[in-house]
Amino acid sequence: VAAQSTGGGGSPTMGKTVRYKKCIYTMLEQVGRAREFIYLLLAVDTAAGRPKLKEVFGDCTHIAMIHVFIDTLSPMLEGSNLAEDGRLQQCHRACDSVEGVLRDAGLSD
Repeated sequence: VAAQSTGGGGSPTMGKTVRYKKCIYTMLEQVGRAREFIYLLLAVDTAAGRPKLKEVFGDCTHIAMIHVFIDTLSPMLEGSNLAEDGRLQQCHRACDSVEGVLRDAGLSD
């Protein structure tokens, strides 16, 4: 029965752990990609008023979603070696940078 519930060999717990870790790694990859995109946009959008940055992040919805994603993911990593993954903190700082630029551009509430 245990072999059937995991789709082959191994225990059900082991299968869940592997899938869980794969999901976590996939989410961390997405956090890294978001961080890279934000830093790239901050670096290349240097025109007066930062039009591209305003276009992508002007209403702060995307930044808020990234913050929620990071804040949801962080507790899942507590107690593991992934809790200190640099992508989480770096992406959070990148979001803070965008918020600062938007605030300086007069787009704060």
